[in-house]
Amino acid sequence: MPKPTDYDILLNNTGPDPVTLAVAPGDKITWTNNLGVAVELTLPDCVSPPDGTITIDAGVTSRKFNVNGSSESYAYSYLYSIGTEQTGTIDVS
Repeated sequence: MPKPTDYDILLNNTGPDPVTLAVAPGDKITWTNNLGVAVELTLPDCVSPPDGTITIDAGVTSRKFNVNGSSESYAYSYLYSIGTEQTGTIDVS
């Protein structure tokens, strides 16, 4: 079994980087807020703990979330400023 990999998704005003991230069960994901304001991140259903929505302050990286879930695509989104929303996808394989 391959060693789990850690990934970081950058939250930018132009969208997440990467927009789509391919992962495997057991990998870990963090999200880093590169915006000048706090964001409300709605987590994908494939991570645990299942916190639902979290706030990430400007310039801060979230805690590590473990990837679980079956092989499929899981959407997440983040909201900042006045109603500006960006979306991304986690592909579990």
